[in-house]
Amino acid sequence: MMVFSPKIKNNIFDNKKTMKKIVILLIVLCLCTSCKEKDIWQYENIIQYEKGLSECQNEIHEVIRLFEKRIKKNKSEWNYYGQLCQYYKKLFVIHGFISENDFFEKTLAVYKKWILYNPEDNNHLIPYSFLLMVTDNEKEGSQLLNSIYDEEFIYNYSNPSQEDIKMFFCGFVLGKLKIEEFLGTIYENCLDFDMKEIAETFCGI
Repeated sequence: MMVFSPKIKNNIFDNKKTMKKIVILLIVLCLCTSCKEKDIWQYENIIQYEKGLSECQNEIHEVIRLFEKRIKKNKSEWNYYGQLCQYYKKLFVIHGFISENDFFEKTLAVYKKWILYNPEDNNHLIPYSFLLMVTDNEKEGSQLLNSIYDEEFIYNYSNPSQEDIKMFFCGFVLGKLKIEEFLGTIYENCLDFDMKEIAETFCGI
């Protein structure tokens, strides 16, 4: 469990963009529990991205192929699906090698594959719903979130768990939160997230 201070009063957080980046990082650290596939990431680590997409395209495709191969052999192991999503995120956010639209479409396809192979597992439906909502499937995503959201959920305002964070954003996206209850807490810094920021943050979780 990630420990947060219930109220943050520090000049370092005066810049809203800086605060948002920190909050996103904390959310990812709290939610992401997958173990790194060392062999693949060691190979990925030697790719010279600074040379540009045309020079390292084959290596990028090989990383993706390796993750897809692991998924094919381990259909019920989320770790590989999550890491492939994180790699797509790296290609989009850090290197700019794929567009925002491609990033969301590619990662949505990963989630759909997981759901196809693991229809009884509900652990990744909230991030999946967020991706649906940013890929012209807003109605389907909203219906799914409504089926998940618990209006009686009791939040921990000082030490949010994974479930706290997921349920908060679920309610936030649906517009069902009592905003005043979250003012002055770590959650307050999430109240200006837009839908794409939320989908990007949760992608791979």
